[in-house]
Amino acid sequence: MSRMLETAAARRPRQANWDLLRGLSMLLVVAVHTLPTLPRFQESRLGAAAAGFCMVCDPVFFMLSGYFAIRPLRGSLGSYVLRKASTVLMPLVVYSLVLYVTLGWPSLSPGGYLACLADYLSGGWWFVPALVPFLLLAPFLYQMLEGLDDRWIRRLAVLCLSLFGWGAISHLLASLAGLVGRPGVSRLVTIGTYFVPTEPLRGYFPVFVMGYLYRRLSATLSERARRRAACAGLGALVLSAVCAGLVVPQDDPNQLWVLAAFGLMFAFEFTCIPEGAATRAAVWVGKRSFSIYLLHYYLVLRLLGATPAWTGAAALVSDLPLPAGVALAALLVLGVFALTLLLASVLDPLVLAPAQRLFDRLSGAALPRLEKRDVA
Repeated sequence: MSRMLETAAARRPRQANWDLLRGLSMLLVVAVHTLPTLPRFQESRLGAAAAGFCMVCDPVFFMLSGYFAIRPLRGSLGSYVLRKASTVLMPLVVYSLVLYVTLGWPSLSPGGYLACLADYLSGGWWFVPALVPFLLLAPFLYQMLEGLDDRWIRRLAVLCLSLFGWGAISHLLASLAGLVGRPGVSRLVTIGTYFVPTEPLRGYFPVFVMGYLYRRLSATLSERARRRAACAGLGALVLSAVCAGLVVPQDDPNQLWVLAAFGLMFAFEFTCIPEGAATRAAVWVGKRSFSIYLLHYYLVLRLLGATPAWTGAAALVSDLPLPAGVALAALLVLGVFALTLLLASVLDPLVLAPAQRLFDRLSGAALPRLEKRDVA
């Protein structure tokens, strides 16, 4: 049954709803990096609540990556690795060079570039080195998880969601106990987290796997159950913003982000985008989302932040009444996103695509020899 679903899914045209989710999540990434540059959102409950809402973008991208990566191989394992190198690593190499030449001119050197790249990977581009090991494991994860029937997949999903739910509840209980002056309750909750973990495994690996779990569950759950999951995810997203604004302790990944992201996968399953311009726009933005990620923080936002116009706009956000200030901040986020989308729309076909074609040609020529040597 599951393999038949995989074959059918492979024949479907590109689904614009996932491009829409990818594009909106990238808008939240831009917001995460833009809002802290505005004084009104710095070290304030408003800024914390905004971050608690926007940070759902991280688990969404890991889940989407798992949803698309944990699938049957199209070709050999070697060709899969080279495809991922072309689609994930080549944009990183190309745009790190673009950034270094643009921001470092005229004092350029190989050592300077390597230092710059290391700084990017340990900073704003942390998502890429975190994701690469999961992508390498994806074909093996598919083989292992396909051995589980639908009942065991449901049990695994319930286990993961229950542990993440317990993590969110434990933070809320500990915070409430601190507010009412009950340190004993807080210690009891802490002891409970030693016996029952607050996440299946540390880090984003379980979140990546949950992308696959969603795909299996969406094929077996009733429409009513899937709609309930979508509503629960939206509720978790709102609760995440409220808890962040109230300074409730959080993990990274925050359990509420993960629960919200899982629900959003179901919510966007029901999203219908009109055919025509709307679908083409969603696909266009979705295809540019990775380039937006690589370019917006270190290039567009940095260059804009150095201008007097940005300084004046940031001051105006603080001076205006709260609703108007928040609206202006949202417009600034949209402006950064739109400028980066425009830049990516120019650089992707002019710079990135030729580099990827060259890499694909060279790697395609070398792959048969490498596979022959591996067999020998």
